[in-house]
Parts: sequence; C-alpha cells; structure tokens
Amino acid sequence: MPGNIIKIMVEEGQQVAKNDVLMVMSVMKTETLIHSPTGGKIKELIVKEGSSVDHNDLIVILEPEESK
Repeated sequence: MPGNIIKIMVEEGQQVAKNDVLMVMSVMKTETLIHSPTGGKIKELIVKEGSSVDHNDLIVILEPEESK
C-alpha cells in the first residue's frame, strides 16, 4: 500500500544503531515508524520528505557495520 514520507530523522553520513528510527511514513492517515534493520552508516537517502513510496521501494542505502 502506498504511503508518504512525512519526516526524515537521519542524514547521510550519520551512524545509526539497529532499530533506530530512520523515517516517519504516513499510510492511510496512520503514522508508521521506519526502523534501521541493522547498525551502520547512512550512505544515501533515496527519498525526501513528501516522497510517495510503495511496498519494496528503495528508500535508503545503509552501509552495515563491519563485523569484528
């Protein structure tokens, strides 16, 4: 189901931890938080606030943390 990105909580180059909130999306007037699936660095934001997105659309490129 399509939705709209209403708030971006991160910026390119920022380090994030697993489950950090990356964005807020509105679907059928309900706000949904989009969490980071893993820790790492935001390499590129594909969407902007106000962008319309659908299921399986690429919204962010996350460079995962290196395993130690």
